[in-house]
Amino acid sequence: MPANEQAAVNHLFEATLKTGDGLKCDLQHLKPELDFAFRFDIHYILGCGLSQFQPGSGLAILLRIKAEGTRPVLLRQLYRLQPVPPEIQAKTPLGILNQLSAQISGTFSAGEGKYSVELLVVDEIGKSFRRQWPVEVERNRREHGVPLALGTNIVLPTTLVPWDGMPVSDNSGLRLTILMHAAPMNQHSVKLYAWDRLFLLETLLSVVRQIPYSSLRVVAFNLGQQKELFRDENFNFKSLDRLAETLRKTEMATVPAQALESNAQSEMLARLSQEELTREVPSDAVIFLGPSCRFDKKVPKEVLKTLEGDGRRFFYLEYFPGFMRGGEFPDAIHLLTRDLHGTVFPIHSAPELASSVQRMLLQIKPLDRNLGMASKAGGGE
Repeated sequence: MPANEQAAVNHLFEATLKTGDGLKCDLQHLKPELDFAFRFDIHYILGCGLSQFQPGSGLAILLRIKAEGTRPVLLRQLYRLQPVPPEIQAKTPLGILNQLSAQISGTFSAGEGKYSVELLVVDEIGKSFRRQWPVEVERNRREHGVPLALGTNIVLPTTLVPWDGMPVSDNSGLRLTILMHAAPMNQHSVKLYAWDRLFLLETLLSVVRQIPYSSLRVVAFNLGQQKELFRDENFNFKSLDRLAETLRKTEMATVPAQALESNAQSEMLARLSQEELTREVPSDAVIFLGPSCRFDKKVPKEVLKTLEGDGRRFFYLEYFPGFMRGGEFPDAIHLLTRDLHGTVFPIHSAPELASSVQRMLLQIKPLDRNLGMASKAGGGE
């Protein structure tokens, strides 16, 4: 919050304490989690019935977070509620339309400590919803050796750590392709929450910061949607903003009919892999990354035989949430990577990601830089 607005917002928090809720909303707050930037993130999901608002109404989400012995930190996010599309209104009974709700996910970052969190929702005509809950942030047994990015009782907005997006300046860099499976960490979720998007972007940046690359190609896709969401042949810091916006707008609640066919997901993975194997100038390393997904069918043998080229350049950084530790099962990307004689690195935490990238670097063998030119000229024996 801008400093010159904080007094007014504090007054608003106190005023709504007396008036009660004018808006009917539901709030879920989740357990703090250590993210891939070594910060603890506190997540929440807010649901408010759309029938309470005029179409296009503005909405402010205000947070006041206070640690013991410190001044409160104020955070704000502004939204514009989009009206229900006319084609949906025409096909939906009024009773069901009145039950539709807007769901908003949010997160903020904190160091270890005990906090009081207050959330206030205010619409354009002054109706409000207010809730308060305590949060205790502390490392668990596995996290005690992890150096944290934020000190005790520190609260900040959850943002990406700055990245310059610059390749190495000499010929020592690797040609790198990253195939991001843009899917929720919770396999049963049908949307990318704020923390899902943050996780995907943080993982991507953690990888590219550790790998000296001369070129970076990024493709984001979703197996459930059977859709390529984003592609950039020369990914840089400006591309990062476009990728973030793409993930924010991605809708996963509906799927195309062809996605229900038995081999749809494995065939999409085969197409993505074949594109990498047959590129005129191939990458030194092709890295799948993303959360382990619910799709677990192998690429059929007859399709696998058509994937020509050296699959040992393929790697998969497969993320499993902490609650799945010990109960991991390979997904479709895992199975394909192994069939291509690539390497899979199961990931549960930021330290595991960092060590896996270093182990992966030891396995990457740069291809002949003249390979592309030889292919273009007709090659040889």
